[in-house]
Amino acid sequence: MAAKKVDALEERLEGEMNQIKTTVEERMSSMEGQVADLRDMIKKMLEVHNQTTASVARNGEGRSTNSEIPDDVVLYKHGEKSAEVLRSSAFRNVTFKSYNGLGHYTVPEEMDDVCKWLTARLGLDGTR
Repeated sequence: MAAKKVDALEERLEGEMNQIKTTVEERMSSMEGQVADLRDMIKKMLEVHNQTTASVARNGEGRSTNSEIPDDVVLYKHGEKSAEVLRSSAFRNVTFKSYNGLGHYTVPEEMDDVCKWLTARLGLDGTR
Protein backbone atom coordinates (compact mmCIF):
# COMPACT_ATOMS: atom_id res chain seq x y z
CA MET A 1 0.00 0.00 0.00
CA ALA A 2 2.78 2.46 0.92
CA ALA A 3 4.60 1.59 -2.30
CA LYS A 4 1.47 2.45 -4.32
CA LYS A 5 1.23 5.85 -2.55
CA VAL A 6 4.90 6.53 -3.27
CA ASP A 7 4.42 5.55 -6.93
CA ALA A 8 1.33 7.77 -7.18
CA LEU A 9 3.19 10.71 -5.63
CA GLU A 10 6.18 10.20 -7.95
CA GLU A 11 3.85 10.07 -10.95
CA ARG A 12 2.04 13.22 -9.81
CA LEU A 13 5.36 14.98 -9.15
CA GLU A 14 6.68 13.96 -12.56
CA GLY A 15 3.51 15.33 -14.21
CA GLU A 16 3.80 18.62 -12.36
CA MET A 17 7.50 18.88 -13.22
CA ASN A 18 6.73 18.29 -16.91
CA GLN A 19 4.04 20.97 -16.76
CA ILE A 20 6.46 23.42 -15.15
CA LYS A 21 9.12 22.56 -17.71
CA THR A 22 6.66 23.16 -20.56
CA THR A 23 5.56 26.49 -19.07
CA VAL A 24 9.17 27.64 -18.62
CA GLU A 25 10.06 26.63 -22.20
CA GLU A 26 7.03 28.51 -23.56
CA ARG A 27 7.89 31.64 -21.59
CA MET A 28 11.54 31.45 -22.64
CA SER A 29 10.49 31.13 -26.26
CA SER A 30 8.19 34.11 -25.87
CA MET A 31 10.97 36.13 -24.24
CA GLU A 32 13.37 35.26 -27.07
CA GLY A 33 10.84 36.66 -29.53
CA GLN A 34 10.42 39.79 -27.43
CA VAL A 35 14.19 40.26 -27.20
CA ALA A 36 14.45 39.90 -30.99
CA ASP A 37 11.62 42.43 -31.41
CA LEU A 38 13.32 44.79 -28.97
CA ARG A 39 16.63 44.38 -30.81
CA ASP A 40 14.90 45.26 -34.10
CA MET A 41 13.20 48.27 -32.51
CA ILE A 42 16.50 49.56 -31.11
CA LYS A 43 18.17 49.08 -34.48
CA LYS A 44 15.36 51.03 -36.20
CA MET A 45 15.56 53.77 -33.57
CA LEU A 46 19.31 54.09 -34.11
CA GLU A 47 18.79 54.28 -37.87
CA VAL A 48 16.19 57.01 -37.44
CA HIS A 49 18.41 58.82 -34.93
CA ASN A 50 21.34 58.53 -37.33
CA GLN A 51 19.25 59.97 -40.14
CA THR A 52 17.56 62.62 -38.00
CA THR A 53 20.82 63.82 -36.50
CA ALA A 54 22.25 64.23 -39.96
CA SER A 55 19.32 66.41 -41.00
CA VAL A 56 20.12 69.27 -38.66
CA ALA A 57 23.17 70.51 -40.55
CA ARG A 58 21.90 73.84 -41.78
CA ASN A 59 23.08 77.40 -41.60
CA GLY A 60 22.30 80.97 -42.50
CA GLU A 61 24.44 82.33 -45.28
CA GLY A 62 27.63 83.82 -43.91
CA ARG A 63 28.15 86.44 -46.58
CA SER A 64 27.08 89.90 -45.63
CA THR A 65 25.01 91.54 -48.35
CA ASN A 66 21.91 93.67 -48.16
CA SER A 67 19.55 90.69 -48.67
CA GLU A 68 21.31 88.19 -46.40
CA ILE A 69 21.64 87.97 -42.65
CA PRO A 70 24.84 86.22 -41.51
CA ASP A 71 24.65 83.76 -38.63
CA ASP A 72 26.28 85.66 -35.78
CA VAL A 73 26.57 82.53 -33.59
CA VAL A 74 27.80 79.78 -35.96
CA LEU A 75 29.96 80.84 -38.88
CA TYR A 76 28.87 79.50 -42.27
CA LYS A 77 32.20 77.69 -42.74
CA HIS A 78 31.60 75.84 -39.44
CA GLY A 79 28.16 74.76 -40.66
CA GLU A 80 29.74 73.38 -43.83
CA LYS A 81 32.46 71.65 -41.80
CA SER A 82 29.82 70.07 -39.52
CA ALA A 83 28.12 68.54 -42.55
CA GLU A 84 31.47 67.21 -43.81
CA VAL A 85 32.24 65.66 -40.40
CA LEU A 86 28.80 64.00 -40.29
CA ARG A 87 29.30 62.56 -43.79
CA SER A 88 32.78 61.27 -42.94
CA SER A 89 31.43 59.72 -39.72
CA ALA A 90 29.14 57.35 -41.66
CA PHE A 91 25.96 59.39 -41.20
CA ARG A 92 23.69 58.78 -44.16
CA ASN A 93 21.45 61.28 -45.89
CA VAL A 94 23.30 64.36 -44.67
CA THR A 95 21.81 67.48 -46.18
CA PHE A 96 23.51 70.84 -45.78
CA LYS A 97 21.48 73.73 -47.06
CA SER A 98 21.81 77.45 -46.57
CA TYR A 99 18.82 79.76 -46.36
CA ASN A 100 18.77 83.41 -47.30
CA GLY A 101 17.88 85.55 -44.30
CA LEU A 102 18.11 82.72 -41.76
CA GLY A 103 20.81 84.07 -39.48
CA HIS A 104 20.81 81.95 -36.32
CA TYR A 105 17.05 81.60 -36.40
CA THR A 106 14.58 79.69 -38.51
CA VAL A 107 12.43 80.56 -41.49
CA PRO A 108 9.29 78.82 -42.83
CA GLU A 109 11.18 77.47 -45.87
CA GLU A 110 13.65 75.70 -43.57
CA MET A 111 10.88 74.16 -41.44
CA ASP A 112 9.10 72.98 -44.61
CA ASP A 113 12.34 71.32 -45.79
CA VAL A 114 12.93 69.68 -42.40
CA CYS A 115 9.34 68.36 -42.36
CA LYS A 116 9.69 66.99 -45.90
CA TRP A 117 13.04 65.39 -45.03
CA LEU A 118 11.69 63.73 -41.87
CA THR A 119 8.52 62.58 -43.65
CA ALA A 120 10.63 60.90 -46.34
CA ARG A 121 13.13 59.38 -43.87
CA LEU A 122 10.39 57.99 -41.61
CA GLY A 123 8.46 56.61 -44.57
CA LEU A 124 5.38 58.72 -43.87
CA ASP A 125 5.10 59.72 -47.53
CA GLY A 126 4.65 56.13 -48.69
CA THR A 127 8.09 55.82 -50.31
CA ARG A 128 9.51 53.38 -47.73
